[in-house]
Amino acid sequence: MTDQEATTDNGNKDDQQVLDKPCAKCGIQRAGKIAKFYYGGEFEEDDQSELGKIVKRKRVFFRVMASDDIPICDQCLKKYQLTRLIPSALAGLFSLAALVVSAIRFYGTFPDWDPLYLPIMTFFLYGLIHMLFKVVDQLNTPVLRDKMAIEMNKRRLGRQYRYFTQDEHRRFKIKK
Repeated sequence: MTDQEATTDNGNKDDQQVLDKPCAKCGIQRAGKIAKFYYGGEFEEDDQSELGKIVKRKRVFFRVMASDDIPICDQCLKKYQLTRLIPSALAGLFSLAALVVSAIRFYGTFPDWDPLYLPIMTFFLYGLIHMLFKVVDQLNTPVLRDKMAIEMNKRRLGRQYRYFTQDEHRRFKIKK
């Protein structure tokens, strides 16, 4: 084994960290990473005067809270990724096939200059591009791990919150 192969083997071992806790989805302690997300929303509180009496007006503010660390194994993440990836890929293939068929029909009617197929081709081209973006989005595993944690905890926390992945929270600006 050469030095380069040894470094790649060590790099692969470092990537596969066994979780300290069992996976939140399957309950088995496997290789994976910790997911975390943020949630928040507009909250109303009663305004209090200096004397401590509650005034009838409400104060609305926006608060963002962090979730606990949620361990998710790589196998559960792969299953979650495939259940979301396969429908998007199939819809993209359908759009590609429909685009090719409408392009062939447009090419057949080109001497007559029948513009009927142009909007149809545009529609299927848009569908193909949209599905390609969805497929590429599903391949981003750190963000997908956070989205999986959000989906698992949505019922427990409630639907009144807005949920953020760690990446979205980094871009989120809080005005003081």
